[in-house]
Amino acid sequence: MSLLLRHARRLWPWLLSPAVTLLIFGRLVVAPGALIVDGQRPGVDRATPPDAVAVGNDLTRLFLPHHARIAEAVAAHGRIPGWDPAGFGGRPLVGNPQAGLWYPPVWLAWRWWSPSALGWLTLAHLVWGACGVYTLARSQSLSRWPSAISSTLWCSSPYVLAQTFEGHYPHVWAASFAPWTFLAMGGRFRVWTVPALLALGVLTGHAQETYYLGLVLVVWMGVEAVRAKRLIPGAIELSLIGLISLGILAVEILPDLLMRKYVVAPFRPTAVDAARYHVGAINLAQLVSPPSLGGPADYRGADNYWESLLSIGWTPLVLVLAGAWHFRRRGAVQAWVTLALLTGLFAFGRYYVVFDVLFAVTPGMTSFRVPSRSLFLTSLGVAMLAGFGVQAIQTDRYQYALRNGFAFAGLLMVLLMAAGWILPVPDVFLGGIRTTMSDSRFRLAFTGTALACLWQRFRPGDRRVLALAVGLLATAEMACYGFALIQVAPAARFLGPDPVGRAILAHRTEGAFRIRARDPFYGDARAFAIGLEKTNLNDSFQIRRAADLYERLYPMFGSPMPDRYPERFRPEVQGAVMRRMNVAFTITDRDTPDLGWPEAASGEWDGRPYTIRRNPEPLPRAYVVPRAEIVADGPAVVDRFVDCDPRSAVLMTENPLRSEARQPFTPASYTSLQADRVEVRVVTKAPGYLVVADTWMPGWSATDGGAAVEILRGNRAQRVIALERPGDHRIVMTYTPPGLAMGKAITICSVIAWAAGLLVMVLGPKLRSVQAGLRMPDWGILPGRTGARNR
Repeated sequence: MSLLLRHARRLWPWLLSPAVTLLIFGRLVVAPGALIVDGQRPGVDRATPPDAVAVGNDLTRLFLPHHARIAEAVAAHGRIPGWDPAGFGGRPLVGNPQAGLWYPPVWLAWRWWSPSALGWLTLAHLVWGACGVYTLARSQSLSRWPSAISSTLWCSSPYVLAQTFEGHYPHVWAASFAPWTFLAMGGRFRVWTVPALLALGVLTGHAQETYYLGLVLVVWMGVEAVRAKRLIPGAIELSLIGLISLGILAVEILPDLLMRKYVVAPFRPTAVDAARYHVGAINLAQLVSPPSLGGPADYRGADNYWESLLSIGWTPLVLVLAGAWHFRRRGAVQAWVTLALLTGLFAFGRYYVVFDVLFAVTPGMTSFRVPSRSLFLTSLGVAMLAGFGVQAIQTDRYQYALRNGFAFAGLLMVLLMAAGWILPVPDVFLGGIRTTMSDSRFRLAFTGTALACLWQRFRPGDRRVLALAVGLLATAEMACYGFALIQVAPAARFLGPDPVGRAILAHRTEGAFRIRARDPFYGDARAFAIGLEKTNLNDSFQIRRAADLYERLYPMFGSPMPDRYPERFRPEVQGAVMRRMNVAFTITDRDTPDLGWPEAASGEWDGRPYTIRRNPEPLPRAYVVPRAEIVADGPAVVDRFVDCDPRSAVLMTENPLRSEARQPFTPASYTSLQADRVEVRVVTKAPGYLVVADTWMPGWSATDGGAAVEILRGNRAQRVIALERPGDHRIVMTYTPPGLAMGKAITICSVIAWAAGLLVMVLGPKLRSVQAGLRMPDWGILPGRTGARNR
């Protein structure tokens, strides 16, 4: 029994954070097939046009359909596809830095796919990150209970949970590796362990959090090298970490680099642009109460709730201040206070100098926007300092730790209220302060910490019980906030049958076709669920030439374009573009230019009137035309669509066919057997051009009856094959992602070298000791050894 109790005492701190996580996500536990999303109200995002905001979050808009398509392809063909045929006429998956193809944990979600799989995977990452915080806290000389409180406060951090609720799953996955990376940095084998953790963070599909973590680690190692006067060894160690990380990431990086000249240049923000989503002074009202400015659906601050949430909670704030003032290891306190303050100031964007300096001098900073995502690291620093506070409370030496923490937190609240009354701040700031004071959860937390201070005053010997009580109070406070935030909705709310889809299926024609819809009204997940292919996906990764076609349609289905180019957005141009893109139906819930397309259906769904229009002359997905019309290459080719009959000619920069006899317009049979394998069959009696309404990209190759043929580019962005001979043509097009083979080879070699090096480092001393223990005894038999011994 004593052995069982001893093991139980060691085990329960590890179980606290998983238990709290399951409590916060209790609605998902009760309905395990649901999605983590508010199924009734859209989130407030003032940086987005009002008509572009719809019910749902980034899970339902982006990540769910993205991973569902990959899971379907993996289940059907047993391998990860390199091409996404659904979006923008097709585009690469390999080479898309946010695809997350090579992140091993997500393979489990694809293998046992369900709409809720990504949500459960994110819960597992929260528990994984909490275990990392616990282990990190133990390495900082914290006992079990303070370490457990640190871990629970990280996984219940308001910012981490807000990002989870918005569906920013790859962001949370990447952030869950931060505590383990800090732990590895203090270990003997950090040259081998840190690169693997950094690589996993990048492979999640969102590199920003790992980039910020990497900057912190570079500064950390630099300070360490200066203090130890080991600049050259420190530089070598840092270079090795970087090289090993890049080697492991070659399968991701190499295709991405080769793809860059073919895709739309990523958004390179200026300092002003990058600070669009940031924390403002008004968010200080959230410091001790996350909902003081409202929740995601009724947020009263700037931008949105999930990107600007600057909150700690009252009891955790008391613990943070107590730990910062009284924890005995001052070096650790200074490090975590510096991390929390600097990353918190960076989240304010251009309000403070931290962001401007780093944006100006740090390579790669211009690749990212939303500086407030540094709050992932702030949350880690706050969790560690709160554990320091619990440790200080239960220590004889610091009997005033709790009272001082309470006093400092109270002073901070008084200063915030005074600033609200004295300074010219928005009324919403004062409203946030009043909301905080009237919040029952804040009142209970405030009362609980005040009673704990009295308890310490009159019963100073109960320090361990007091630390236990205050830690439980902090956990309960944040769990209550988290449980109120995390809502779920049935998957059918975003994937089930709907009147729009039923109307399209009732009017569908034979053969492959696409639809064009306004994303906020008819999203990608719902279209995928019923087998419809949209040309416009809710994603910014686009092929550069193909984007010239899509741009003409933005005024109809997206944000209005500048008025200085009205000729680009004429209805006749838009209609010609959609005909060539194999668009058979358009779906919209607002007025659009008259294309002359007849109405197929109309009605009201989800509180909005909608209209479905049918293309009266849709082009097949693949067809043969007799000739090529020579044009100069460039975006202006799209404007020539109006003057060129697509059934007579394809717009190209060359005319490889020389024969006078030509095949008239002939529809072809199009079959997509796999995501990156397409088969087209057509019978011709004369030479002609086979036009396939899919995006042209390097990496595609084709055979005609087994003989290799060249894939040309026509209509600015589509695939064209010159059929020089008459007869029965069986065209098979396959996609091999550029750089993938070499990237895989480098990654595999790097992983093998990394594993071998780590094994030697870990087992080297042990192997030497084992070898010494197994050394053959010297009996004077081996030649030369006896004489040497006698000498």
